[in-house]
Amino acid sequence: MTGYADHNYPAFNAMAKRLRDAGLTVINPAEIHPDTKHPWDWYLRRDITELVKCARVVFLNGWSRSRGGGPGRR
Repeated sequence: MTGYADHNYPAFNAMAKRLRDAGLTVINPAEIHPDTKHPWDWYLRRDITELVKCARVVFLNGWSRSRGGGPGRR
């Protein structure tokens, strides 16, 4: 999300729709963080709290270029 126009929300929302249409439950960072005024680490802490609840994680193309992509992948 970091470093992308509109925080890459359009791509996150498109993927969330595809996954939901396939019958999956989705936690979408673009939906849980509609406001973008907080510092980067504020979002990362909340994302990690949600991430540990997940059985699977989907990475969008280009995830490695985002500052926050690494912690989710490790």
